[in-house]
Amino acid sequence: RILAYGTRMQELQDYLWHVIVGSMNRNENMLRELAAANPKIILHKNILDMWRYMQQCEAAVSAGGTTLLELCACGIPTVCFAFADNQLEFAEEMAEHNLLIYAGDVREKDDAPHVICENLVCYTKDAGKRAQSFSASSTTNCGVHRSEGISARRRAATMPCAIACCWRKTPSSF
Repeated sequence: RILAYGTRMQELQDYLWHVIVGSMNRNENMLRELAAANPKIILHKNILDMWRYMQQCEAAVSAGGTTLLELCACGIPTVCFAFADNQLEFAEEMAEHNLLIYAGDVREKDDAPHVICENLVCYTKDAGKRAQSFSASSTTNCGVHRSEGISARRRAATMPCAIACCWRKTPSSF
């Protein structure tokens, strides 16, 4: 729903959506249909170098969890959401430290795609907000050494949810 909404938003029309999908993702078929219908959605499955994708993206959307630490370690401005009880406290705490924008618990919001995408627009339009997020993650290091972002590649194959990274154009290294 986030991709379908975001790709229709005027403010995000210049962006490509690189979606990283793990083998346990229950929505893969739906994501493939969306990607087939929209050339701005590019799926990547079971990648081994997720840290490289993270380091090159302009902003990211992700569910709460350890992926947030990896995005933070890479200095990526992130909009996150929770869809499980065990994600709530961690996502809220990271937002309190200005490490990301927390869009809330999607189980409680009918307008979750709108809220998430509007917050993503906040990063894409406001270089100061992106810099603030990057600065906060650089200062605190999110409790993770930047090189540990490489651990993302070990978890990518079993990731149950997708992470969407946005670029104005396709990075030349992919």
